[in-house]
Amino acid sequence: MVVVHLGLFVCAEAPGVPIAHGDAMPELHMAHPHRGAVQFPRPLALPLPASFLLTAVIGLAFLLMGGLAPVTRMPPASLGLFWVGLLVITESGLMRLPRGGFATVTLAVDGAAIVLFGPLATAWMNLMAGLVTHGLVRRQVASRVAFHIATHMLATLAAGAGYLVLGGTLGSLQLPADLLAFVALGAIYFATRTGLWSIFLALIYESHPWRIWQVNCRWSLLHLVALIPLAAQAVLAHLHWGWWTAAVVLLPLTIVYRAGWLHTSRREERAGFATALVELLGEIDPYTKEHSLRVARYSELLARALGLPELEVERVRLGGLLHDVGKIGQAHTVLAKPTRLSEFERLCMEAHPGVGAEILARIPAFNQVADIIRNHHERLDGRGYPDGRGGAAIPLGARVVLVADAFDAMTSERPYHPVVPVPQALAELERCQGRQVDARVVATLRDLLECEALVVPAAREGTTLRRVG
Repeated sequence: MVVVHLGLFVCAEAPGVPIAHGDAMPELHMAHPHRGAVQFPRPLALPLPASFLLTAVIGLAFLLMGGLAPVTRMPPASLGLFWVGLLVITESGLMRLPRGGFATVTLAVDGAAIVLFGPLATAWMNLMAGLVTHGLVRRQVASRVAFHIATHMLATLAAGAGYLVLGGTLGSLQLPADLLAFVALGAIYFATRTGLWSIFLALIYESHPWRIWQVNCRWSLLHLVALIPLAAQAVLAHLHWGWWTAAVVLLPLTIVYRAGWLHTSRREERAGFATALVELLGEIDPYTKEHSLRVARYSELLARALGLPELEVERVRLGGLLHDVGKIGQAHTVLAKPTRLSEFERLCMEAHPGVGAEILARIPAFNQVADIIRNHHERLDGRGYPDGRGGAAIPLGARVVLVADAFDAMTSERPYHPVVPVPQALAELERCQGRQVDARVVATLRDLLECEALVVPAAREGTTLRRVG
């Protein structure tokens, strides 16, 4: 995954036929791969346009450094190293944002340093902190380190120039007189770093800068609003109570961000474990792996369209991804058997929701996902399996996964049945709504299909659904 540091954040850009064996239910005749965050391959070499941009950014940064030299007040070496240390710590304290990227409090440190010491001194601090953070600690490739540092310095210099042009004073912060200049400082800093990185990634991966910015950067605007006042507090604390109080203001939020990063890292580990289970299942039956990825995608779209909270949407997605994990112990010859299962084989296959739930229930992070998996073959009329639950006793997440599972099973080809066209598959689900499947989930599926928010990967004639009337 592409990960780029933006000071305020790091970007990562970065959808009459039985269903699969073990999924068949009485009366219900059921007959694109998972798309998460956009992932780009790492290029082997920096493209020529990106190299030109890197050169231009470095050149412009040094040009601004020369222009701002007359208004520079360099701090004592010990004080400068203290602020370099703050930059290194804050750049290392990351918090992943819900929809991509990482947030840090670097803007608050840079903003305060610009007011206290001037943009040129702060740019030199950026250079030293960048060499430590990106070159020594993260050991990134040279071109990426250079662009990190150059954009960081250019954003600092541009923000400082804007602050001075609008009448801001160095070495003090007079509020409300300097308020407009200080807000402009933060806005210019944010726009410069996010804009340059979006263009840089667009040149490398042949994407559109605005799309990259929307995916990665717009969610950080609230952090911008929060960090500008924090920078002002750091300036005032430094001026009135001494240099060490700036750390008291800035470091606690960095610790909070770091704690958020640890939390999201555990979520990533959970997602990685889920992916590993699906890969293992794919070694037994490749179809079941691809089916699971599609069901996860459909379940996520349905859950979000139903208005579920994002945490619940993630649980439902994982439930869809792992709904067949209980089939790990089944032989491929049974999973892909083109004829009717024997009674013994059918009973073994119908045990897979319970088996899968027992596997995941041993891991505390998957307790609620296990409940979805156990109930994804229960019916509203109580005639499902493995527990015969009915109505409201079936979790909504499980009802979502059931519809996604049934829909994909009907609209994908298997040895024991051909592809069922999308309109026919939807009609079958609507015929069984209220008894076996949830009518609200089925209606949501129809809406997603009609507006083409959910697209069936197999582009075959008769598989698309158009809005009627």
